[in-house]
Amino acid sequence: MAAESGRKEKTMRCVKEYLEQVRKQANRVEYLKQDVQYLDDAMISTGSSSFGKTGGHAGSPQAGFVLLVERKDAKQRKLDVEKNRLAELIAQADAAIDTVSDPKMRRVLKLYYLENLSTKEVADEMKYTVQHVNRLMKKGLEMVQLPDEDAIPA
Repeated sequence: MAAESGRKEKTMRCVKEYLEQVRKQANRVEYLKQDVQYLDDAMISTGSSSFGKTGGHAGSPQAGFVLLVERKDAKQRKLDVEKNRLAELIAQADAAIDTVSDPKMRRVLKLYYLENLSTKEVADEMKYTVQHVNRLMKKGLEMVQLPDEDAIPA
């Protein structure tokens, strides 16, 4: 009985780590979006303050603008890659969550892990208490079937 409980707990921890990858990746994408926006704003600011000036030597406003453009382009490329990775993770996690038979548990898991809502936000959305959402999530995590051994984080 204790061995079964330990195995169940380990499996649930693996499922939680697997699904948590989506939330982490969503946060990574959000930070990159903010970085790109910051660099875009800096380009606008630098571009308007250097408009009409001549030159182009190192340390000039134009050189600073070129550096901003290069940094923004690099961040944008990274953002595109991370968005694609997020889409892959969401598709995999969505398929795993769909193995849960109870629709309420599936909805709670999807709102929390795929839509990145807090348990309070999930509770508000579903008109449940936070405690009920936590119970549904725990039971739902126990029911999730991961695709294969390779998908489980080490």
